[in-house]
Amino acid sequence: MHYIGIIGINGLVGKAIIQSLEILKYNDSGKYLFYFYATSEGYIKFNGMDKIVHKFELENLNYLDYCILATDNKNAREIYDYINKNKLNTIIIDNSSEFRLNENVPLCVPEINANIVKKTSNFISNPNCVTTLLCMCLKPLLNLANIKKIIVSTYQAASGAGYRGLQELEIQTKQIATGLDITTDFWNNQYVYNIFSHNTKIDEYNLYNEEELKLVYETKKILEINPKITATCIRVPTLRSHCISVHIEFDKELEKENIIDKLTSFPGIKILDDNENNKFPEPIITSGKTDIYVGRIRSDIDDNTCWNFFISGDQLLKGAGYNSVQILDYLLENK
Repeated sequence: MHYIGIIGINGLVGKAIIQSLEILKYNDSGKYLFYFYATSEGYIKFNGMDKIVHKFELENLNYLDYCILATDNKNAREIYDYINKNKLNTIIIDNSSEFRLNENVPLCVPEINANIVKKTSNFISNPNCVTTLLCMCLKPLLNLANIKKIIVSTYQAASGAGYRGLQELEIQTKQIATGLDITTDFWNNQYVYNIFSHNTKIDEYNLYNEEELKLVYETKKILEINPKITATCIRVPTLRSHCISVHIEFDKELEKENIIDKLTSFPGIKILDDNENNKFPEPIITSGKTDIYVGRIRSDIDDNTCWNFFISGDQLLKGAGYNSVQILDYLLENK
């Protein structure tokens, strides 16, 4: 019997973890017993049944074999320190950004580098959501050529900031439709009918915000490559699923047929590249799905070393909850 905990169950990522467990057909059985934790007690639905939500205490970790975290960096650090101080064998899959660039902590997208989780005793990081979507597209292309440079623009949904960000966009939409003043308590900005630079802190030296820097450095770590990467991350007034426009410079000329073949054969990717009907990846198509959609595949004009792609994927599923459950799935099968 494996005792598995999910911490932070009431947030958007926590709920996506529950959804992902159900997608992969996990349930309480003779093999697994799940425990759900939050800051207060209550109930949730899991596989159609009521499950108790326990108030989380660090001591709960003493009795768990595996644990997925949907918490902030501070709580992740406390859990990390507790695990190490008490020399616990509990294996942690962490959705925070606290340890992603720690050289001793694997950063895992199972379709890309599942085998690295065998190198850790107890802590694994789940990547930044938009980074995961990007790397899913980049990995199969590395089988065709080396990548020299990547230029990325992201179009990120409100739910990427959690419940409060999502709710304020919904509130603003109702307010503007009825002529009321706009509430900006969370975003400090009008979000509806607007777009703006990602709301993370900007580095005073290089002028990139935190989201852009995560994308740059995590991509290099996951794929074990070191191309030039530049990123501009933008908030757009959609509810769910991030989109990415990416320009890639390769070290040799490529053909579209070969690119499509590599992407199509890679697990977790679907091609939506219908030029005749002008149909390409969109948030309303990818929301609620675990696959990454790729389209608008075209080279630069008169330069087949440079290619352009448009990507969309549900950042709460493949970008967070589903990816972490996939890591758990791999561990249970291979540890």
